[in-house]
Amino acid sequence: LSQDVKITLKMSQNLHASTMPYVLGAHLGHATDKIDQKGFMLEHDFLAKAGLDLSGASQADGAGGAVAAFYTPDFVVHYLDFMAKHPQFQMFRDSLPVLGKDGTLVDIQKDSPGAGHVFAKTGTFSDHDLLNGGHTILTGKGLAGYTTTPDGRHLAFAFYINNVELPDDSSVSGMAGQALGELASALYALPLGAPDGK
Repeated sequence: LSQDVKITLKMSQNLHASTMPYVLGAHLGHATDKIDQKGFMLEHDFLAKAGLDLSGASQADGAGGAVAAFYTPDFVVHYLDFMAKHPQFQMFRDSLPVLGKDGTLVDIQKDSPGAGHVFAKTGTFSDHDLLNGGHTILTGKGLAGYTTTPDGRHLAFAFYINNVELPDDSSVSGMAGQALGELASALYALPLGAPDGK
């Protein structure tokens, strides 16, 4: 499972993500009917036991492409905070793409201060506005993960871009991905002061 998680997160492999509710439902839930629903019930129970406010979360498929796939930034940051204290955190963090170095972030902000210091998952949903010439409408793109600032602050973050029309000559990963990567790099480099607030 740790290798599957790495493929899912680092490469954003939607097939692996889509099958995970079925794997959970069949393997952990021992379901033989409505297997994906059982997987989501197990996920719900895991998140609820973690003390997370599930009013900020909605999901209908493993990959997040369903119409009902919504997570507030507040929910995501609280989830990341929970995972930072989880026994499997190191495996989880190591499975995330690294800004400017590998995975879906290999070409994002390669020469920025945050390159190599931001561990984060991408997420993208877009469509074409055929009524107005086929422009790309970026319904949602997010970047969420961790960084440790030079002054020792361990930070979790979630940045989203929603409902933006992109120029014909730009790619979703180009313009929006670089903008999100720039925010993450700025967060890494931001002089916040010592962890004790001084």
